[in-house]
Amino acid sequence: MTDEHNNNPISVSEGTEIRLPLKSIIAIAVASALFMAEYVILNDRIETLEEAVVRDKVNVDLNTEFRIFWPRGDLGQLPEDVEQSIRLDHIESDILKIFDKVEKLAVMTMPLKDHNAINH
Repeated sequence: MTDEHNNNPISVSEGTEIRLPLKSIIAIAVASALFMAEYVILNDRIETLEEAVVRDKVNVDLNTEFRIFWPRGDLGQLPEDVEQSIRLDHIESDILKIFDKVEKLAVMTMPLKDHNAINH
């Protein structure tokens, strides 16, 4: 590269001066601030989403554990479930007694003759 005014090569060192209009410097500063603000906002959103994913994974794992272990009775039973089971056991016992009585009645009864056939 050469300087257009005097055809000398351009040298860049610590002492090299660069002249920019104040308007350009302010524009660069504002653009840098906007990029930095957008970076912070995006970084915060990413962290929030990552935390949500971790929470959801924990909830899914707990739900899976509950879904597997609850029906098998490994997590215990609610008092209402215990009471319901006791009531169902009593109902089942009563129904078995009723079936036994119905079977005894069926054996004891004899078929009756058709009264209409006798009268005609």
